[in-house]
Amino acid sequence: MTFEPVNPTRMDLMAVKERTALAKRGYQLIKQKRDVLVIELKAILDTSVTIRDKLNEQMEKSYTALMSAQSHHGPLEMENIAMSVKRAPQTTVNVRNAMGVKLPQVTWEEKERLLTDRGYSILYSSAKVDEAARKFEQSLSLVLEAAQKEMSMKRLLREIEKTQRRVNALDYIVIPWLTQTQADITIKLDEMERGDLITLKTVKKKMEAAQDNPTDA
Repeated sequence: MTFEPVNPTRMDLMAVKERTALAKRGYQLIKQKRDVLVIELKAILDTSVTIRDKLNEQMEKSYTALMSAQSHHGPLEMENIAMSVKRAPQTTVNVRNAMGVKLPQVTWEEKERLLTDRGYSILYSSAKVDEAARKFEQSLSLVLEAAQKEMSMKRLLREIEKTQRRVNALDYIVIPWLTQTQADITIKLDEMERGDLITLKTVKKKMEAAQDNPTDA
């Protein structure tokens, strides 16, 4: 990061002081944003672990039921049944704002389908197919919830990393440079004032000496 040179003037000193105060306020605000995002991430992470464990357990039950149905009906018949199944309930994706980060909010119908609502023929299928369908329907809500949590965590992580870079830049580069620049300008102004004072004293002594020893006309 490069900075423009600053002239050792009182106007520039005031400008640097204002920039320093602004940078420090911005630093506090960005730190607060980062802390809020970290809290949000932790809350989602805690629930996400539980949901992921439930999903793994439920998917294991679902595939066990599917294998049982396939061993009864055979792969081809199961494929035909699967092709006739109606689409999953419609989902709606909205967003909520967390400190400027848009997090997905997925809503869906969690009502369990009736046998007649699934699309396949109940006359040419068995209870094993019904059980497999029911298990996968139960898995769906967990899949959607897990996807919502993981997408939220990814977005939060990206924003936290970006925010942390800004915090570091202000803390280790911008604010130290402004503070040092303010000190340098102050030192140079003090030196200039001392130099002007010495010059004035020298001129004054010369004038006094000239008055005490006037030259001949």
